[in-house]
Amino acid sequence: MARIPAVYLLVLTTLSVVLATPIKYNQDESSIPLTPTPGGFLHSKCVHEVPSGSVVSKDGDYIIVQHGSQEMVIPPCEYRPSSIRSKASLSKQDSQGKRDSGWIVWGSAQGTSYSSFNGGWKVPAVPSAANNQTVFFFTGLEDAEGDEIIQPVLQWGPSYAGGGEYWTVASWWVTSTGSALFSTLTRCNTGDYIFGTMKQTTSGSWTISTFINGKNPTVLSVQNVAPQAMASVTLEAYNILSCGNYPVTGSITFTNMTISDSGSPVQPSWSPNTVFTNCGEQVEVESPSEVTITF
Repeated sequence: MARIPAVYLLVLTTLSVVLATPIKYNQDESSIPLTPTPGGFLHSKCVHEVPSGSVVSKDGDYIIVQHGSQEMVIPPCEYRPSSIRSKASLSKQDSQGKRDSGWIVWGSAQGTSYSSFNGGWKVPAVPSAANNQTVFFFTGLEDAEGDEIIQPVLQWGPSYAGGGEYWTVASWWVTSTGSALFSTLTRCNTGDYIFGTMKQTTSGSWTISTFINGKNPTVLSVQNVAPQAMASVTLEAYNILSCGNYPVTGSITFTNMTISDSGSPVQPSWSPNTVFTNCGEQVEVESPSEVTITF
């Protein structure tokens, strides 16, 4: 077992401290409370808010959170998904029938060891119909296996991070051990310009920042992260019953995207990926720096 340092417990609303809890791998999802995150469905007890500016690192299966002079240990997640990609790309069923859920469409660009990814997009109009759906738009970086992802995220609707029938942003790290961390959720409005940055500071360490109109970013710094080998621009959504559950704008364009691989700028070659097409969802690659997602 990893060594656990002496800590000052930082009180967070989502923290449940049971340090001796065993890990349960790939449990039957019907028996546990899952919640949508921008990295797929996860167990609600494994999703944690940390204050903006926190530094988060893995110590074995534990998560260490530092914020200023305070430090906290988050115990291992009891429920570990097989991978982000498999969790996020499968639809869910319920008593009301099939609902489109997961990674709906995305553009992906294969790399070797990405060292930065920056890009922006405008907040679209709100959906015309609300039925407790959650819609995420983000740029992101994943490891080669698709087991973890770092991402600046725009959200409409509720998630375990909070939110409602309005737009919010946060910076996320969904880890390979089943835990997800997100920075302070910040409200924004239609027409605002979101700019997300992911910058590698040292090997395995990243700072994820999500800006609204170039100001007051919500920030998460992460350590002991696997090499990032896949970039993505993504529409992910949960509980989509009709096309009116998407923003009425009908599309969103990621612009001003720049990527570095192993410290050098590269021109990414984006590949479209589509899971659901009920509302004409598609990915249009305009250039290495601009990708449009239509819905």
